[in-house]
Amino acid sequence: MPSLDEVLATLSADVAPEADYLHDHIQFEIDEDLRIITIPDDGVVAGVVGDKKINHINFKMVRYYNGFDMSEFTARVKYINAGGEGNLYISPDLTVEDDYVLFTWLLDSDVTAYMGRVAFVVNMIKTTSDGTIE
Repeated sequence: MPSLDEVLATLSADVAPEADYLHDHIQFEIDEDLRIITIPDDGVVAGVVGDKKINHINFKMVRYYNGFDMSEFTARVKYINAGGEGNLYISPDLTVEDDYVLFTWLLDSDVTAYMGRVAFVVNMIKTTSDGTIE
């Protein structure tokens, strides 16, 4: 009979690395004109009331737009939860793969504070070294 350590080693070998959440099969794609965010056909459940930092929403967009390298920008998600309360999330994990930029929105408890729809918009901003938005 295998020991607990052997069983855990087997399980951890089957689990994808933590950073692989960027490659989740549910991707929100921002079109090439950076105007429309396509949500997966099956829809998405952000979580249940009270969830805190459980679910990610994954975004994918083209890297180059109008002469700008979007990998030099910071992705921000402005949102309004189902209770009408707004907030801002700054994505810390913007990653470049081929000609695409990937980033996520980690949903905090204020997003799932109420049952209902969450509205959001993605902004790409560029800042100077002192944090001023260009």
